[in-house]
Amino acid sequence: MLDLELNGFPLYRFNRLQGRLYLDINWETDIPLGDHIVVETYRALNPAEFIKVWNEAWLKHYVTALFKKQWATNLKKFSGIQLPGGVTLDGDKLYDEATTEIKDLEDELQNKSAPLEFFLG
Repeated sequence: MLDLELNGFPLYRFNRLQGRLYLDINWETDIPLGDHIVVETYRALNPAEFIKVWNEAWLKHYVTALFKKQWATNLKKFSGIQLPGGVTLDGDKLYDEATTEIKDLEDELQNKSAPLEFFLG
């Protein structure tokens, strides 16, 4: 109640199931003749219909980091074993790298993605 008193009533409603935006304004007095209303929208895509969703660069990097983490988990069992040619397996270092990559990618998703709610500006 205090929020509505300080900020006023919202001027819009959105029905996510129907995909409709309702503007609760008086069209005759609130919007002068010749003015425009601009709405920027984002839409969730169906991956079965829009197959290019799977070609997203962020998704490829994230899946690669998850595979790297799983591979490192498997390599941790054989840590310190020397392979032919002098290469030594280091699963702990690889696991730490994968965990850092996953954290960075999740932070990027949180901070750089489209907003989930409406904003007025």
